[in-house]
Amino acid sequence: RAAGSDTSITMDPYLFQIGVTGLPNSDLSALERDIDDEIQRLHHEPVPVSELQRAVRQLEAQFVYSSEGVTNQAYWLGQWEIVDDWRRAESLPDEIRAVTAEDIQRVTQRYLQPEQRTVGLLEPMTVEAGGAPIPAREDQPLAHPKIWGLDGPRSPRGRATDTFRRDILQNGIPVLGQDRPESRSFALRVRIPAGVVWESGSESGIAFLTARALLRGFAGRTFEEISDRTDQLGSSITIDAGREFGEARVRGLREDFPELVGLLAQAVRQPDFPLQEVEKLRAEQQGAIAEADNDTRATADRIMRRGLYPDPNPFGRRVLGESASVATLSRDAVRRYHSRVFGPTGTTMAIVGGLSGFDRAVSVLSDAFGSWDGNARASAPENGLARNTAAVQAMEEIPGKSQADIAIGIATVPRGHPDYYALDLANLILGRLGLMGRLGAEVRDRQGLAYYAFSQLEPRRRGGLWSARAGVDPGDVERALAAIDAELTRLREDRVADTELEDGKSYLVGVLPLALETHDGVASTLLAIEEFGLGLDYLERYPDVIAQVSSDDIRDAAHKHLNPRLMSVGIARPSHS
Repeated sequence: RAAGSDTSITMDPYLFQIGVTGLPNSDLSALERDIDDEIQRLHHEPVPVSELQRAVRQLEAQFVYSSEGVTNQAYWLGQWEIVDDWRRAESLPDEIRAVTAEDIQRVTQRYLQPEQRTVGLLEPMTVEAGGAPIPAREDQPLAHPKIWGLDGPRSPRGRATDTFRRDILQNGIPVLGQDRPESRSFALRVRIPAGVVWESGSESGIAFLTARALLRGFAGRTFEEISDRTDQLGSSITIDAGREFGEARVRGLREDFPELVGLLAQAVRQPDFPLQEVEKLRAEQQGAIAEADNDTRATADRIMRRGLYPDPNPFGRRVLGESASVATLSRDAVRRYHSRVFGPTGTTMAIVGGLSGFDRAVSVLSDAFGSWDGNARASAPENGLARNTAAVQAMEEIPGKSQADIAIGIATVPRGHPDYYALDLANLILGRLGLMGRLGAEVRDRQGLAYYAFSQLEPRRRGGLWSARAGVDPGDVERALAAIDAELTRLREDRVADTELEDGKSYLVGVLPLALETHDGVASTLLAIEEFGLGLDYLERYPDVIAQVSSDDIRDAAHKHLNPRLMSVGIARPSHS
């Protein structure tokens, strides 16, 4: 695979697809030859037993994961009823185990034929100064678990929230979790304060690069060895960086929990940062930056955030960084950043699923992470470091586009503020409820000014962000901005209707169980509970908290905390050339 490219292979009941992004034009012919060669191998060579066993293990694991939550189960059953018969959902594991190397050879010979292939290419365009666009060139038994939600499983165990547990490792890391004995899988999330806010201005993008490089080699294991082992286990480990945190996610079968925790601990604590892998990731990151710079929606968001949080506030920087700064990032710089930032201080863990007991899970985590030490760090910069003091608007033009995108942002209250729940309801009514709330109804549906229009609220401990976004025809940018402003003004000045208020409350309370269907959803919720100090009884209290919000509370919160005089507007539109 060429540096900077990304490859995926997917299959649904009707389509086998290989996708490659970021590939230089000069490598296209070689790519097609490689794919043809591998398909011919499948035609003429039996798949090795070890490879077949690994594939069966992965499919078994996917079957277990697909059984998490009633939504997944409903989709799974419905999918099979469409394709064949819903009872196949129960018989599939035995069918998978019965597949032989000869079966694989037979079906590839029948279905993976050159004459049945369709190839689609999207070739990026660039514009030379004063010129026209030209092509860019390269310089155990399986069973569905019981249903869980706010009211817990269908068993005498009681409510799900009764089983939330919290413990602390010897080095101060809090561990939250929930044991789901009926399940054969688990999800683990580890959140480390290692995001963009810890970067210096000159090393923009290093948090993202470091997080991605952790899994490319650690404790003497190569990237290929690591990938091969997680494939054999039918598991996944990912590590990414955001604005405040780096976050690791592990998914696997419960019998593999100790091994997977050990692998994650080695990745976080003992990364090797192989030079070749770091360079490859850096090239991929620069490719992603170029792709974002050619996307109107991503560009509008970047402009809005920089206007809202001007330098030196790190919240104004994008997670990917800038091409110029990423080009200077070296393996040594990544090592220094890891040594400076990564440690147990501020780290939080959440583990959910078939744990064979929460205490046992904590013991496994303690063995792997309990001896992790590091110096206590000073507080990271926050968005109070610098903020716009007046309304700002900026625009960028991108060649070859047909749509304009708008991003509007206002810095607002922290998650722990007394007005937060009223503001959350205000935002729901404005830009999320139903088909994107009032913005969708007015700006998109009635006036026909936008392909999409919505708003959202990003909670933080020390100051959040409210934002609205819309995709519009380039000629309708000003009209769309005026329509969004009118809806925001109406929210700030008028009480919401009783029907809107009740619909909003019902939605916020009713949607919460959906986040608790999957192990990873519960783990994410537990991390938020810890981050914002909400308490393990938060889910029990939440319906009452929402019920107490009045229409006056919503109007007052919007009036106080969504001030248009502090609005940042980013616009990305097609160039006029």
